[in-house]
Amino acid sequence: MDQTYSYRRQEVVVKSLKVEEILERWPALFTPEQINEEFRRCTTIPLESSFMSNLDKHTSKLLTVFSSVGGSRGERLRLQWIELVQNPSASVVRKRDVVLRCLVDYMGDNIR
Repeated sequence: MDQTYSYRRQEVVVKSLKVEEILERWPALFTPEQINEEFRRCTTIPLESSFMSNLDKHTSKLLTVFSSVGGSRGERLRLQWIELVQNPSASVVRKRDVVLRCLVDYMGDNIR
């Protein structure tokens, strides 16, 4: 993949391919491993571990933001993060899952 990085970049940037065309030509770019590898190759930063450590660092602030939301969205958020308040010994993985689900809902998207 390293040898074809410049070629892929040229194809994506210069030809302005649609996502469907990129997926067809370079399907490996859409796997988690390759996304992480491409990010590391471009920035020298490990994407997933960096993201998760920063998510852990900002979890309490995010929960504060989520708790300030009103209306039906705020109620949905509370139903999700109340589990973390009631169970402070929840695993790190479970905390991340709850915070990411709340974040998606907070941003107005639906993952279900």
